[in-house]
Amino acid sequence: MRKGFSVTLAMVAFAMLAYNASAYAPTIDDLPDIVIGDAENTSGANVFVYPDAINLDAVGHDDATTVTQLIWSFSESGTTQPYVINKATPSVPGTDNLVSPAAAKRIDNQYDPMDPTTVTLGARTITFRDALRSPLTGAGSPKGPYADNLNGGGATGSGSPTFLDSRVITMYCSDGSTVSLTNAKSFIVYTLDNGYDRLSPRFNKVYEKDFKADHTGWTPYVTSGSVPNSSNSTQGICLTVGSAGDNDGQWQSTYGDVDLVANSCWEARLTVSTTNATAFNTPLWLMVYDNAGGAPGTYQDEYGGEFFFLDNEGGANSPLAVGRSNFTVYMMPIAQQTPQFSSSTNGFYTTILDPRNDMRLILRVFDMGTSYGAQYDAGAICWSKIEVYQHDLADMVVDQDNVMNVASFTGGWSLNVVAQGANLAFTGGAAVITPTTDWNTGTIILFAPGDQTWALNPGAADGGLSQNADNFPITWLADSTYYIEFQLSAINSTAEATPPDVIRVGADTALTAELTYDNFYVPNTPDLSAPTGSSARGVGMPRVGTPQKYACFFTTHSVTKSGVPNANRWRPRFEILTSVSLTPQGRPTNPTGLNVNSMKVQKVHFSK
Repeated sequence: MRKGFSVTLAMVAFAMLAYNASAYAPTIDDLPDIVIGDAENTSGANVFVYPDAINLDAVGHDDATTVTQLIWSFSESGTTQPYVINKATPSVPGTDNLVSPAAAKRIDNQYDPMDPTTVTLGARTITFRDALRSPLTGAGSPKGPYADNLNGGGATGSGSPTFLDSRVITMYCSDGSTVSLTNAKSFIVYTLDNGYDRLSPRFNKVYEKDFKADHTGWTPYVTSGSVPNSSNSTQGICLTVGSAGDNDGQWQSTYGDVDLVANSCWEARLTVSTTNATAFNTPLWLMVYDNAGGAPGTYQDEYGGEFFFLDNEGGANSPLAVGRSNFTVYMMPIAQQTPQFSSSTNGFYTTILDPRNDMRLILRVFDMGTSYGAQYDAGAICWSKIEVYQHDLADMVVDQDNVMNVASFTGGWSLNVVAQGANLAFTGGAAVITPTTDWNTGTIILFAPGDQTWALNPGAADGGLSQNADNFPITWLADSTYYIEFQLSAINSTAEATPPDVIRVGADTALTAELTYDNFYVPNTPDLSAPTGSSARGVGMPRVGTPQKYACFFTTHSVTKSGVPNANRWRPRFEILTSVSLTPQGRPTNPTGLNVNSMKVQKVHFSK
């Protein structure tokens, strides 16, 4: 196991704070409207059928129940109800049992067994049928028929498309003990004569690049060592490192490929592979976003983030056959929700700042000497595709609140300090972080739960849980997304104008450090309401008074395969950094610190 990297990068630390293990009612993604056409002749004369329109297991979510065990039913508007989902009949809310619906009203456990072509993938990929126009007349085929006399069209439709019918469908999802009517989702189903089956769009894809076909706009750079790059139609774009020395290289997109939009976050989906098939030996790779332009070091960033994927014990989060090939991260400036950052008058969304408030993307291989076992790493990391989707923050669905919740800090958190010192005090419900002397060179200050005493190879009967759970208080569940929010405030008006060079919000995993997310804010851009003099302040700097939200997302990917006891845990983290190479708005020193007033973690999702 790469113990050195666990300590160096993650800088470990406590708090089994308010973990809520109670079950919540399942939630459902926003669902698209359904259009059932007859241009595709599904089965004989059974033309108005949309097979496998929605995968229930992809749109239902629950904090404690496996998605394949969720129970689904539906209701339908109107006195006549033409639409059938699978083979089920509609439920009547207030009359029928939606927690444990009767078998005939469940849509997740049945379909027409005599007509398998209408359900090609199974009962949980649901099929919609207009039973008035494609009636099932018996146990065998044909199903129907529908006499298509409209617009002179036939079964494949030669006339103009015409809507024949529509109803509002409402879907309900139960875990067997709870169902929430407020979490039900409604959509419209239409019948379209002389048209094709289709879904309405559910998300906004803002960027896509298939690197196997084209990598125009992406440029390779080498920061240190030897990192050959390549591109091909099989693997996409690649970076290769050897086992010796410090090797750091990257592919960068063009600045502005992704536009920054207020009140939004961005989901990036990547397809990744490697030429090294041995677990523990594939290079560390990163997905990076920021708003710098040009070659590395051209000018200072305002915001960004780094998502580290380390091939540690077992290779669970490596692009290997034993790991995974698809990775998802959520990107968002951590100050996005503060009034001063989101302002279109004085903040980051003013017209004058528009040229520098967008985003570039970086794919990076980071193979540094022997500090985290990199002497074993060699080979290429390759990216074949990237897709970026924009989500409105208002569309975030909370699956589980209070995964972790600290409304008032009175202890249970500690600092890990590198270089110049820092003080931690708990005052009035806030964790107050200040310098022992002015921060005027470089320091890294990690504020994290726990006492920073943990067991890598514990022999205790509880497998070291008593030592590790305080530092990594949240159970690591696979393929889950969490919203992490720290609420911050400036200690005083002087602190507004002399903030730390960088603040970071993120998360990392216990002991094996396979996943580490760091999202940063650098207060380079002035708030136009006070751009100069002693009152100058960064556009995203915490203010005096009401605490403000600084937030990011953490997607868990695969649970570790490590044999180290209780390594299947993770923690949120907050950091302060200073550097002599950073002097935001001409500030060479940082004499004041910050208040951390509260924090919370929620399990969430966006529609996919």
